[in-house]
Amino acid sequence: MAIKTEAEMLARFNGYLAYLDTLEEDSINRKLKFQLEEYSFEDRTVTLSFPTEKWMLNPGGVVHGGLISTMFDISMGCSAAAFSGYYPPTVTLSVAFLCPVPDNDRILVNCRATKVGGRFVQMNAQAVIKSSGEVCATASGTFYNSSQKVI
Repeated sequence: MAIKTEAEMLARFNGYLAYLDTLEEDSINRKLKFQLEEYSFEDRTVTLSFPTEKWMLNPGGVVHGGLISTMFDISMGCSAAAFSGYYPPTVTLSVAFLCPVPDNDRILVNCRATKVGGRFVQMNAQAVIKSSGEVCATASGTFYNSSQKVI
């Protein structure tokens, strides 16, 4: 069930964010402190931003790749929920890392729903270092339209 209006998309997105706010405070979804930056109903795009903090760093002093993957999973999952209306368990997630991400910056995750079908939502995304504009990683994923509605 794809959405039909921008207002419906935004309501579903905000409904999903409200659900995430009910999770334990130390859950990864809350700990990453992300926020909605922009969206386009027509283009089926959503951009979330994530601050980088000391606890996210690997022994090399840059953001851990597993956390960047988690940022993609959260961003594409929230976007899939917004465009489909259903809680979207991840079916596949593929990530390519292109450059290191420093501490004390922001990562912008730009997501695009390439296909919103009856059973699955296909997503593509790019992670961009806000200070430099450099693409640090790319991802694609498939999300399942479960029977659990977002709102």
